[in-house]
Amino acid sequence: MKPYYSHAGITIYHGDCRDFPPGDYFDVVVTDPPFGVLLGEVDNGQRRKTDRQPYSMFSDTAHYLSSVVIPTLQIFIARARRSLVFCGCRNIWKYPEPDDIGAIIVPAGSSIGKWGFICAHPILYYGADPKRGKDISPSSYITRKPLAEANGHPCPKPLSVMKWAVNKASIEDECIIDPFCGSGTTLIAAKDLGRRAIGIEIEERYCEIAAKRLSQEVFDFTGIRE
Repeated sequence: MKPYYSHAGITIYHGDCRDFPPGDYFDVVVTDPPFGVLLGEVDNGQRRKTDRQPYSMFSDTAHYLSSVVIPTLQIFIARARRSLVFCGCRNIWKYPEPDDIGAIIVPAGSSIGKWGFICAHPILYYGADPKRGKDISPSSYITRKPLAEANGHPCPKPLSVMKWAVNKASIEDECIIDPFCGSGTTLIAAKDLGRRAIGIEIEERYCEIAAKRLSQEVFDFTGIRE
């Protein structure tokens, strides 16, 4: 793999994360992979939002999640000191057993599930809290701003959420890796917190979006700097 973008300790690789060099070990995995919920596709059982386009290179099915995403994720978790993974609610039981669970909590709800408004988005933790014994902080994060900036990716996380996640999972001088980096929000969060970071993304158009975002000031949907 050749870097698509590299500057100030942040590197983006365009390619399949399954092709990342074997044997490399990482400090921290922070990632928000596809959830296997037919994102942006008409037959997902939910109302289709106009800004939720489907992924272009694969169909976001539960089978794809089980056969491709999770086995790949397991490899990266095994090669890292610790990992923080956003997994979604619907297919949470398909993931390897975590060491702990947290959530992004949206009191007003962010979408509708089969039993009502979804107000908690699970986080799976693997490994030990890097600040344990030094600083005890919540394993969950409450936000009143569930919206992320519209940037061309079908499901970007808000920058404020990813900054909390990167800060929660890492300490200074560690390097973050996101094998499903999408539009690069994890990398921007790492940059803002003074961390090094590596992102891998299979779709070139998302690599381009991430590179552009890293090359300029990034604002949240309110227009206020995160």
